Amino acid sequence: MKKAIKILLVYFVYLLLTICFGTVFYMAFLGVVNATAGHKVVFWNQELFIKTFFFIAVCSLSLICPFVISYRIRHRSGFLQTIVYIIVCVINWGILFPIAITQADKAGYEEISVEKRMNSANYFRDSGKEIYYFTEDLIEDGKPVPSIVISPQKDYAVECREISADKNFVLFKNAAPYNDIFTKKAFSNDFIFTYIDTRILLKNAVSCLEKGWSFWLGFLSIALVISSLYGLSNLFDWKLLDTALVIIMYVLILICNTYYYSDGFLPIKLKYLSGGFFTTLGRFVDNPALILFNLSASLLFIVIGLINFFIKRKSVEE
Repeated sequence: MKKAIKILLVYFVYLLLTICFGTVFYMAFLGVVNATAGHKVVFWNQELFIKTFFFIAVCSLSLICPFVISYRIRHRSGFLQTIVYIIVCVINWGILFPIAITQADKAGYEEISVEKRMNSANYFRDSGKEIYYFTEDLIEDGKPVPSIVISPQKDYAVECREISADKNFVLFKNAAPYNDIFTKKAFSNDFIFTYIDTRILLKNAVSCLEKGWSFWLGFLSIALVISSLYGLSNLFDWKLLDTALVIIMYVLILICNTYYYSDGFLPIKLKYLSGGFFTTLGRFVDNPALILFNLSASLLFIVIGLINFFIKRKSVEE
């Protein structure tokens, strides 16, 4: 009984800690991303904090179920524990998640930045084809700046230009996702996990919530498949294997759902998933093929969990 009820307490504690620490670390990360050589790094901005807080809240709510499952793996109990876990999932996905994505959308999660991009004066920056030296700070959509441009491909020819920059300026594009090319060179991009894009999933969630209940229920198929990972939490006698399996499957679910929206998957959608049954189903839900995939995976995890439950129950009785 205590272990079952404790899951509810663990859920709220994990959620609170994840949101708090996630917001702090993401604010620090954004400070680095928006850093410019020769200028003070900005780690605090009230407007940025509000946007970050709700964005991290959405990410935390998407992440929390595997954390709760991992706790359950270490503290296994009876059937009541499963009932409490179902209640946790309903609270998480049915109440808190819609509130979080609504507030994140109002706060403007798509525009998380400290200020307009800028390249500071008195530094040489290599774009790959040309080397730029600005005599004044070059600010995105700001006034033209007197600059020196060196062309290594033309025997290091030097010329003076008046340069103005928009978001497509070569140094800004080459520095992405950072503000300054120096910052990008200082930090390796290997740690950035590019296969999972929470912004795409969040954008789709907001769209489905605005379209109506059937579209929203369709989006919640990802919530169902994540929650149903509970069925894999008691497969092995070695708890570490159960935890590893849940984490791996969770990551794969997010990768598959992200890849569905990518340009790489577009030819498959156009060729195989754009007519007949999918067109009819598309009147009521977005991305019907993805929903069917999530529902199928959910059913698989639930069936595996039930079969495992009855097998272990029978072995105990014998």
